[in-house]
Amino acid sequence: MKCIDIKNIVVMGGIVPGQTTDTVASIMAEYTNAELLLIATSVNGIYTSDPKINYKAKKYDTINIKKIIDMSQNIDLKAGSKSPIDLIACKIIERSKIKTIIYDGTNINSLKDIISNKKNIFEKKYCCGTIIEFN
Repeated sequence: MKCIDIKNIVVMGGIVPGQTTDTVASIMAEYTNAELLLIATSVNGIYTSDPKINYKAKKYDTINIKKIIDMSQNIDLKAGSKSPIDLIACKIIERSKIKTIIYDGTNINSLKDIISNKKNIFEKKYCCGTIIEFN
């Protein structure tokens, strides 16, 4: 497996056709005993439905991994699917209990805030995405 490791930050993308980037990132996070997994998406977190289609969709500040697994059960595992995170990645995150944040990968300031740790990113009022919980 190839990855870029800079000052204890591992950056991953897809490496094998047929595996989603969510799954690859989750496997690497588990393998390296990562303290935090960041999943970049095209929206700023997980919503009750696709916010690009449904303007009334509500964003989750936090969400339990079991709820995400339920949401991901019947969605095809392919690029561009409308699942918040693919099912295999969900199962890896659940098994490893990796702290995970889903955030807007199109907004570089979100990533900068997380990496620089300027704020307590696990407080709802400061988090720039959706935090996955395990209780």
